[in-house]
Amino acid sequence: MLAARLFAHRAAPLAPTNDRIAFVGDASPMQERILRRLRPDTKVLAGEGDELGGFELGMEEGRERFVTALGLRGGVDAVRAVLAWARTARTRIAELAIVWTTTDAAPSRLVVTQGFDDVLALACALPEAGRQIEDLFLVGGVVDEDALRAAFPNLRTAWRCDELRAAHLRCWEIATRGRRANGAPPWVRAQGVTCWLPR
Repeated sequence: MLAARLFAHRAAPLAPTNDRIAFVGDASPMQERILRRLRPDTKVLAGEGDELGGFELGMEEGRERFVTALGLRGGVDAVRAVLAWARTARTRIAELAIVWTTTDAAPSRLVVTQGFDDVLALACALPEAGRQIEDLFLVGGVVDEDALRAAFPNLRTAWRCDELRAAHLRCWEIATRGRRANGAPPWVRAQGVTCWLPR
């Protein structure tokens, strides 16, 4: 009960919209609970396989139908190529494409635990969506500053770790609310979290 009350006290308000989060990859039950308590409007994109909503993304025809359904004004060929060559589950990339192109206010905070190269490619294919991202938390992979700048030109913070702990996620969510651009505190960095603050 006490923990629930503390979470309720520290939960972020539903506004401003630039605090919304998209989580791409497998979230543990604990991680998902923390995000839902802190940000009830978090989008967890953890689909498996190549089928999404009747679209068979493993087939060229299915990808063509899906991209057409997105109603894009530009970047059609680029998005189609990202889906064709995706290294992670195509459903996750397709779900992210839906979030980035069909919501009134796209999330400005992004957590990626799997398929970061595919996420970068999609952001480059949808530059308007890439410009919305202000805060990133990457699990695994390598942070290439030039690639980050190209995909997310308005990025304010980028955190990275090899193993995402619940405490790291909670600290990141609080540190990046609103217009903040805070780095990881010492106790988080001591647990293997690095932070890059673009200039």
